[in-house]
Amino acid sequence: MRSSSDTCKNPLDHSDSRMAEKRTDASGQFVWIPFVEAIVPEVDKERREMIITPPKGLLELNLRSDTRSKKERHQMEWKQRKKLHHRFNVAKKVLHEMGQSHLLDGFRIGEKDQKDKLAMKIVNANLRLFQHAVQSVGSSSTRLSLFDFVGANSNLLLKNALKIPHKYLLDCAYSEKNSELFKEGLKLLRNSKAAIILFVNDDRNFGEFAHHKLQKLLFDYRRFLKCEERNIEIPLIIMTSTDQIRSSEQLLLDNDYFGFNAEKVRFSEETQLPVAQKSAGSDKILLKSPWEILEAPTGSGGIFASLASHKGVEFLQEMGVEYVQVCALSEKSAFGSPLFFGQASSCKADISLKIIEDGKDEDGYDLIFSIGQMIKICKQMDALSFQAVLEQHEHVEMVDGEWTEIKPSSPNSYSLRCSIYSVLNSCSIDKISIMQVYA
Repeated sequence: MRSSSDTCKNPLDHSDSRMAEKRTDASGQFVWIPFVEAIVPEVDKERREMIITPPKGLLELNLRSDTRSKKERHQMEWKQRKKLHHRFNVAKKVLHEMGQSHLLDGFRIGEKDQKDKLAMKIVNANLRLFQHAVQSVGSSSTRLSLFDFVGANSNLLLKNALKIPHKYLLDCAYSEKNSELFKEGLKLLRNSKAAIILFVNDDRNFGEFAHHKLQKLLFDYRRFLKCEERNIEIPLIIMTSTDQIRSSEQLLLDNDYFGFNAEKVRFSEETQLPVAQKSAGSDKILLKSPWEILEAPTGSGGIFASLASHKGVEFLQEMGVEYVQVCALSEKSAFGSPLFFGQASSCKADISLKIIEDGKDEDGYDLIFSIGQMIKICKQMDALSFQAVLEQHEHVEMVDGEWTEIKPSSPNSYSLRCSIYSVLNSCSIDKISIMQVYA
């Protein structure tokens, strides 16, 4: 067994976690294992051996077969480098057209790894979405409120709304009046026709506090479905910040995926866009260092860009998913509620909204999309509307040929934020259903 330091790193791999690699036989099969104490508790340096205790299903999940010859692997690597080089040249051209050529100044100095880091940042920056976001801010600065939207369309939306107490969202013994909805939703969940996208990272939830809430939520849901002895066949995407991806993965590994099927669980990075400032009539992108673009999360509306960038929709389609719940990590979440899915299915809704009657948890968004509507939104990112949030950021820029640290004493820039509710106008009112929840 040997560590990944002996292997060639993929420049497009965003994960920087150390991995232990095990050659299973001479056929070229490998198993990749996170190099953490919980899974690799013992390392014998003298005997050059490792003792591993992988969670159930990890070896099968990560087993891969590569029977290609050395020549074929080199050809594939060359094609990947060529593709990356092409993407970089395209991105450079776009930066020139946008008037953002200053982002390339870092290539004049620094070590090779620093220049490579900048190249990857440029290649992976969602410049098209950034351009749309800036234009969106310029055309409208009004934030779409969920309750303003519902209020403006109350005659159509509320007449058939389902009103239930919050405690019944995950109650198998709910009244006979709604038993058919519950059964319909439970059938979708059991047949993997329903999926959940859980957004872990927002302004209120971060670090250990977020992981504590995530652990409680998944444990409670496991108990609800009474799946202690078998996997939960529900596709699950956990979307969080780059900094929290590794710890979120570890949390699920340490808890045997809380009963979820590991093959149907994915982790995705939330969308970030460059931070900019108004400069001589342009929106100048700021640099954190000569080799790093200053970026900020886009908020809940960035979920669609993340799905599009990381082939999340394709993953859901392959699973045969028909309805997708998108929810924040909130105590009032209807996470995986059969009743919520059953209502969406029975109404044949393209978007189903869960609203809290007291209106105090608008940031704890909870929506269900038909897979068709999800695909439509991910293909039409121009439908998203953004707001500019004024902020104060330290940054660097080239002044008189020298890199200078700028430490502002007042707000000097803005990040681009997008609410998930900005997609409501993309759907016909008669294809939206409402679930009203009260205490």
